[in-house]
Amino acid sequence: TRAIDRVTHSVDYYWLSRMWADRGCRMPEADIIVCPKDAEEVSKVVKIANYYKLPVTTWGAGGGTQGGAIPVCGGILLDTKRMNKIYEVNTEGMYIECGTGAIYKHIEWAANEVGKATMHYPSSLTCSTVGGFLAHRGIGVCSTKYGKIDDMVLQMEVVLPNGDIINTSSAPKHAAGPDLNQIFIGSEGTLGIITKAQIRIFDQPEERRFRGFLFRDMTGAFKASRELLQKFKPSVMRLYDEAETASLIKKIVGVEKPGAFMNVAYEGVKELVDVEEKILRFARCALVVGQLRNKAYVSIGSVAMGIGGSFLDANMMQKYFGIRAEWVDMTEILRRIDLEIYDKAEYEKELKWIKTRLKEGKDYNGSIW
Repeated sequence: TRAIDRVTHSVDYYWLSRMWADRGCRMPEADIIVCPKDAEEVSKVVKIANYYKLPVTTWGAGGGTQGGAIPVCGGILLDTKRMNKIYEVNTEGMYIECGTGAIYKHIEWAANEVGKATMHYPSSLTCSTVGGFLAHRGIGVCSTKYGKIDDMVLQMEVVLPNGDIINTSSAPKHAAGPDLNQIFIGSEGTLGIITKAQIRIFDQPEERRFRGFLFRDMTGAFKASRELLQKFKPSVMRLYDEAETASLIKKIVGVEKPGAFMNVAYEGVKELVDVEEKILRFARCALVVGQLRNKAYVSIGSVAMGIGGSFLDANMMQKYFGIRAEWVDMTEILRRIDLEIYDKAEYEKELKWIKTRLKEGKDYNGSIW
């Protein structure tokens, strides 16, 4: 294995690995990198690793943000990208069967060619593999209506730690014991290596509409979104806090007003979309700021606007994280974040420092969210 391959397979989108690379340091590296083409070759690699007691780390496209693909114990790094074949696009069973090394955008294109769509649109759609989304239990922009990646999988081929190859049941929602799909999805390669999967596809929506709302504060926005979700399932419901709204709303809607901005997309058969629009119109929302047209769809896929670059400081990274919580806890969590974590003066100081770095050519194609 070439030294350059070991280096490139030791840095993903985990902030620590990118910070070390920026400072000229090297993360732990694999001793051997292998690129199997199918489950049989993966099985052989795993059996050899078992015989010689070597650790195995699975690598997709290197787009993970938590460091799970970094070979911290050395050993074998198993790169899945050669397993990128699309075996079947089945419009009767409404699924795509593909290797887990396929970039997700490629299977979306395959579905589009027959007038269908995967409806799984995470921000890393163009640079992450099917296996990466399965291993991390990925969520896409349209998951509110169509489900998360674990809702979209029908069947998987998996290589177990001893090298055995199994196929999970093709019968959806069966009652013959535990659902093996849900055991391996989200396991990040620790329970087995997923080598092939059947992913649901959907009809393209007949109608797609967008609407934007501006609320006085996040508390009111949370209450309104909870109320709306009890009545129907939009394909997208994305909420921005006051700080993000200040930089977003003028670009998207063309007005300058303080508050918390929410955009909603609803789609499907036209008659049902008409009903959902009536629900939205009569919802108890603070201020309707305008209807977004199809051309604004790209904005819905953005978590926040920012500048190109990478996180270069661990101190700054600690201020950026995702939140999953029950509705009843969300308002209090937000209040504590504002009081205890968000320091505007410190943020502006660090942002200025990073912009200076970018002007010096220190652009690593990351994002500041």
